[in-house]
Amino acid sequence: MPGSQQRSRCRIACFVTPHGFGHATRAAAVLTELAGRLPIVVDIYGAVPPRLFAQSLDCPFSCRPLTTDVGFVQHSPVEEDLPATLASLKRLLPFDEALVETLAAELRQRDCRLVLCDIAALGIAVARRAGIPSVLVENFTWDWVYAGYLGQCPGLAPHRQYLHDLYQLADHRVQTEPVCAPRADAHRVGLICRAPRLTREELRRQLAVGQEQSLVLVTMGGIGGGVPHEALRGRPQTIFLLPGGRGAESWQDNLRLLPAEGRWYHPDLATASDLIVGKLGYSTLAEACQAGTPFAVIGRPHFPESAVLAEYAEKRLAVRELAADAFASGRWLDELPGLLRLERGTPVRERGAAEVAELVRGWLDCAGLGAGFGLGGQTT
Repeated sequence: MPGSQQRSRCRIACFVTPHGFGHATRAAAVLTELAGRLPIVVDIYGAVPPRLFAQSLDCPFSCRPLTTDVGFVQHSPVEEDLPATLASLKRLLPFDEALVETLAAELRQRDCRLVLCDIAALGIAVARRAGIPSVLVENFTWDWVYAGYLGQCPGLAPHRQYLHDLYQLADHRVQTEPVCAPRADAHRVGLICRAPRLTREELRRQLAVGQEQSLVLVTMGGIGGGVPHEALRGRPQTIFLLPGGRGAESWQDNLRLLPAEGRWYHPDLATASDLIVGKLGYSTLAEACQAGTPFAVIGRPHFPESAVLAEYAEKRLAVRELAADAFASGRWLDELPGLLRLERGTPVRERGAAEVAELVRGWLDCAGLGAGFGLGGQTT
């Protein structure tokens, strides 16, 4: 896009944690809604695949690879590696002063008007140094999560405190359902989710799902592997969607192996499916709630957010819990007929992203930072 056109847009910086893809898709949902209200150009900082934003954003954006935080180093999608996590935190924290100053100067030079952070505390530090307002969007923060591991790993304590102090510096704090640690000073919004684009029927046709076949989405939050393919092939009346793999897209009998960098849009997959099986994470839960799709969840018993997500899921969906070893071995397939009989809920268009966009536009207007940019149309 020519420079003059970019200068006619309000520049937003977005710092995203690299822990899973759910935070990136949540930020993308908010930015999509904001772009419907204000002409924006977005600079995204984080170690997240650009395709997650390319799938969602119609506005101009750039992606800068950057380690914004650690979250957890993991043995698997459901198992944390505490010693490796602690070692990574020691390397990263406290944030390098030269890095913070360089990024702050970059944001000032580019006339950035606001910094949106999905639990990446580095963005708050950079915004503070640059004199630019910051917005923290969270349903948990790392200081809260690390507090739950201090008994097992006392070395997390100084890092937990450092991040806690940074989070308090955010100019605006938004908490999205389901909230893990409610705060009186935060703005509360609903579940945040990207909107589907295709109807259930359209996507099932594209995936060659027969009239008498069921469609099951098996997802570990964007990470492929760990699924016994031969056991799945033994269920020919069910088409299994397996996103998050490496290499090219491949259709093998009743398996649809979809690469992480592929063309398929995850909210559409959730809408088209008769059942979701996988890790209980924020974005998958949000997509399941929006579509009303039953969810067979693999919990993370040690991760503090899991209990909060599970309680919320029970209120919104037909849910069954699967043991991690039953999933890995394929034993859960013995339960598949009963899982496919779970009642589908009524689809609901989640409004959390629109609520955040309205808040952000209001803060920009109140601070005079949206002046000179024509407002976009309202997104419904």
